[in-house]
Amino acid sequence: MSTPLARLRERLAQKGHTLLDNEWRGRTARYRFRCAHGHETSRTGDYALRSLIDCPTCEAEVKLARLQQVARQAGGEWLSTRYSKSSDTYRFRCQLGHEFDNWATLS
Repeated sequence: MSTPLARLRERLAQKGHTLLDNEWRGRTARYRFRCAHGHETSRTGDYALRSLIDCPTCEAEVKLARLQQVARQAGGEWLSTRYSKSSDTYRFRCQLGHEFDNWATLS
């Protein structure tokens, strides 16, 4: 039977991530990992073992690009420089040049 650390390392590798910690400190401890694009973040051992986690930085970059595309397709422009979460508001410009803040969600 493999150790919790070995299972965590294997679970992260399934998504192309590299575990940066070498010691198991329990399920509630945070463990650092690096994604294939070099971003570093951490998750609890429990969360990482239960879920196939994505890199939050990569995930935000993909959502930002998609939201910029949706705004362009509607004739507008996404003015915010980042995407963090759907409950935040972001700056847009409509096709008539009006600027406004609104929520942005992807389905």
